[in-house]
Amino acid sequence: ARSAFGDLGGCGMDLGGYAAEEAAESHRAPMPQQLSEAVLAARRASEMARARVEMLRCREALLAAAQHRDRSNAEARTELAAFMSAQGFRDGVNAPKYGRLGRAGGFTYPLHRAVELAQPRIAHLLLAAGADPALRNSKGRTAWEVAERLNRCGSHNAVLRVLGQKLGSGAGEGPMRARMFGGA
Repeated sequence: ARSAFGDLGGCGMDLGGYAAEEAAESHRAPMPQQLSEAVLAARRASEMARARVEMLRCREALLAAAQHRDRSNAEARTELAAFMSAQGFRDGVNAPKYGRLGRAGGFTYPLHRAVELAQPRIAHLLLAAGADPALRNSKGRTAWEVAERLNRCGSHNAVLRVLGQKLGSGAGEGPMRARMFGGA
């Protein structure tokens, strides 16, 4: 058989007709470049859809974390208010409470009282609410010094750690601080 491409040695195929069919079909099927553009567009759309889903998941996680934080903050405020009320502190985290004899009976602060009771969570909440760890009670002691003085066999170590975090590496005094935190 002869074709536009020459003699095929009697195999009976006409490549000229095949080329014509291929040319006709090329108008119906997308070209390789068109196909790759379509594939790229589909991939981009798929990636954007995945990104949207991930963004929605992140948004939900952030909202859940914010709700948890709000609940935790409300619980902390309630816990702190209960401590302040139970201990007779009515005027804020830096306001003193006087003893039974008024000013003559001495005074203390909420942070000092939390330290005396070895309440590290309350001490942390008070510090977060703005309690000043440098205030001195009627005996002239800071909350750190009270904790250090009352610490027996590690009874106030947790409170000292809370105060140490607030005070930083160079603050606080006494031999216990030096032993616990490696500073003076």
